[in-house]
Amino acid sequence: MGLNGLHLIVDAKATKGLHDRECVEDWIRQVVRLSGMTLLGMQSHLLPTSLDSGPGVSVVAVIAESHVSVHTWPEHNMITMDFYSCKSYYARTVLESFNNTFGVTEHIKYRAISRWGKETEEGHVATADKIVTS
Repeated sequence: MGLNGLHLIVDAKATKGLHDRECVEDWIRQVVRLSGMTLLGMQSHLLPTSLDSGPGVSVVAVIAESHVSVHTWPEHNMITMDFYSCKSYYARTVLESFNNTFGVTEHIKYRAISRWGKETEEGHVATADKIVTS
């Protein structure tokens, strides 16, 4: 088995689920299942903010293929996501699910990084049918 090593990193402005631990945990379970990965464990925490509307959320999941994490800052309408796997997955599917679940209004930073595979000169991962561009 070859290593593909795709690392999807997103920093975004969002409108939904930013202080909802259950929403974040459910999204991680769903996206791990959709990607054909194996969830091994998950740790989550509610973190205090300066808002009356609720805390920020940090969730880290260990998957057999690597990890997924989501962190929120509701006081800034910010959310970050990190999905790293040595197994191929459809990054566009993960990103669309993330955007829809959390009401993403703007991507501040977005990268799909090939950690093991070859990249083309344009920064696209060689197995482009499964990967979005950086």
